[in-house]
Amino acid sequence: MVALFNKLRDLLRHYFTVEYALENTSKARAKDTTRSTKISRRYHRIPPSERFIWAMVVLIIALIGLVFIEIAIILVAGAADEAILFVICGIVGALVSRFLEAKG
Repeated sequence: MVALFNKLRDLLRHYFTVEYALENTSKARAKDTTRSTKISRRYHRIPPSERFIWAMVVLIIALIGLVFIEIAIILVAGAADEAILFVICGIVGALVSRFLEAKG
């Protein structure tokens, strides 16, 4: 079970890591007109905070738990509970907005 949590955390950390390139141009001297300018790129990665990763893990676990509770209620009572469906919709909305915001 711990390996599953660690794999989920690593997957979320990789997905939400922001990578960008900084370009440094070295200028040629005024006397040397034959030398072309070189562009060197350095890549920087900004990983998300551990608090954010744990919040996403808790949201995903809560979503899975609520779906199982709703399935059990449907099997036992034969009807869906609207309150749990509203909470499920809220959690799905929070997760989708974070995933779309990260890659936007």
